[in-house]
Amino acid sequence: MIDQLSNHIKKMLPASKGFSVRNLSWYHHISSLSKVKNERERIFYIIETAKNGWSRDIMLLQVKSDLYHRKGSAIANFKNTLPPAQSELATLIPRITKEMIY
Repeated sequence: MIDQLSNHIKKMLPASKGFSVRNLSWYHHISSLSKVKNERERIFYIIETAKNGWSRDIMLLQVKSDLYHRKGSAIANFKNTLPPAQSELATLIPRITKEMIY
């Protein structure tokens, strides 16, 4: 299954690197498979994890905060004005803060 996933991601993102079978961690995928029932969402989280170099805990936080459904829904210019890592963090801060309050 990881071989197929690796090939699928390489076809979807031919300019990207880091999607070899060796780089796709089993631990991340086992966690995502148990938390995310929808196959399309699972693939989304696996790709985002590999693309962004998320740890298992960060990936699970993204699943819990429902990144799949909220990505692109926020109105902000972070993506245009900040480097990718800071842009992602800037979009997460309000949600993380909200979760901490409740």
